[in-house]
Amino acid sequence: MEKVIQYLGKHTAYIPENKERNEPNIGIVIGSEASLLVDAGSSIAHFERIEETLEAHELACPRQIVLTHYHWDHCFAATYYESVLYAQNLTAAKLEYMHTWRLDDAHLLQLRQNGDVSNWSEQMIQKYVPGREHLRVKQADIVFNDGLTFALGSVQAQAIHVGGSHTNDSTLVYVPEDKVLFLGDSLYSSRGAYKREHLQPLLAKIQSLDVEQALLSHREPFNRQEFQAYLQLFSDLERLVGDLDVHIQAHRKFQATYNRKPTPDEFYILRGFVGGNIAKRDQETD
Repeated sequence: MEKVIQYLGKHTAYIPENKERNEPNIGIVIGSEASLLVDAGSSIAHFERIEETLEAHELACPRQIVLTHYHWDHCFAATYYESVLYAQNLTAAKLEYMHTWRLDDAHLLQLRQNGDVSNWSEQMIQKYVPGREHLRVKQADIVFNDGLTFALGSVQAQAIHVGGSHTNDSTLVYVPEDKVLFLGDSLYSSRGAYKREHLQPLLAKIQSLDVEQALLSHREPFNRQEFQAYLQLFSDLERLVGDLDVHIQAHRKFQATYNRKPTPDEFYILRGFVGGNIAKRDQETD
């Protein structure tokens, strides 16, 4: 695979995702005295691709890694680095539990049955995590609570715990000198559902930051205008969905309102709000 690094600013870059293997974008903050990796990757193969890409661009592998959250595709590769691993305290607690996991087929099945991994994640781990039978999830070396600032010499990186619907441990990484925001998976839903009470504080925090470039883990970066338009979708579609808890009704309302079919982003967010209403309804009737 081509060894590509895309720059977002003077001090910020990323190694692009591999969609087929569910390898997320890996952020890099490059300072005059030290550098920081945002997320570790999903496997030894992903780690090797990251290491080879950095070497091809004459960049040393950062000695510090901060995780945006605990999901396997962001943390499994951490064990292969000779770097200090930073994690928010909720992430660190998950890593401690995941350290006990065994990832052979029989134990993966048990993890899925226990609800620790989804059916899709089980299949992806089986297919794209080589040597998983011997993999042990690395625990955090340094744990923080609300946030942590990394002083890297010519630049700072701010890790900010925000939570959200995707996971309650989601952490942003903001680089004020470049006005670049690494979002991890924070704006994605969880199993097709947005919890509004968790999403609103996250959106408010993001809106408070001065952002020129924003990067989610599984898509290309947004410029300022694109990002503002994307964030606006959440308020527009939350209002449109209201209390609707039937997908087809929400889609018919969208088409009646806008006289067109939803874009892929609109479709995803629309389904997330309806999914959240369904989850709330089901919880109330239990």
